Amino acid sequence: MSEKTVLKDKKVAASVLAQVLEAYGVDDVATRLGVEPAELTALVGETLAGLVHKRGIEAIAEQLGMSARNVRDICRGHTALTVDDLYQLDKCNHGFDMRTTVREIGALRVSKGRDRKSRWDPSTAT
Repeated sequence: MSEKTVLKDKKVAASVLAQVLEAYGVDDVATRLGVEPAELTALVGETLAGLVHKRGIEAIAEQLGMSARNVRDICRGHTALTVDDLYQLDKCNHGFDMRTTVREIGALRVSKGRDRKSRWDPSTAT
């Protein structure tokens, strides 16, 4: 089995585990499996916020080719995260949890009224 196949299988397994944890809750799944919740969350992968916390905002900014302030604005939901940004994060960070990152930042943007749908006014559409 090639290294590329193994990495793809690990990403698929991490994605499935993330969905299970989201559906049933980390504590419940950990109790049923007889493991610590931290052990399960470590298997899922890092979100953008986790990467910033672990590696530093400057390192992530360098990976994305932007300033630390731009990364901070993305993490706070002020600025949208692009597909190019997600691709770069996934390419540079083994175990990057793209799905959870999108959900976290998306929820922040919706709650702050900064998502695209909140700004769109159908009365002005032609």
